[in-house]
Amino acid sequence: MAKAFHLEIFLNAVRGVHGTSGGTQETSYYTALNNLLDGVGHALKPKVRCVMQLKNQGAGHPDGGLFTAEQFDRTSGEVKNLGTPARGVIEVKSPAEPVNDTATSQQISKY
Repeated sequence: MAKAFHLEIFLNAVRGVHGTSGGTQETSYYTALNNLLDGVGHALKPKVRCVMQLKNQGAGHPDGGLFTAEQFDRTSGEVKNLGTPARGVIEVKSPAEPVNDTATSQQISKY
């Protein structure tokens, strides 16, 4: 039930951005995606937290990463050592772009 709620919030946010006709094909949707992944990740064990717009750590510049709770201080929520995302990286593309093209690209193979 909770996951459906997060999806509904995500879809409403995406619709809101799209409806303005003023957003970009990719980065304008980062906040909606971040909130969706944080909402779902909070229910996982270990909890998973999304961080968008990661810095380049030598393999390129992924759009986001999925970090486990162990990478943050339990009490304060502050970063202990982000390093490499424990649950992988995120590459955001326009819905019009074929997933297979992105998944097999040179860009993704570096991550």
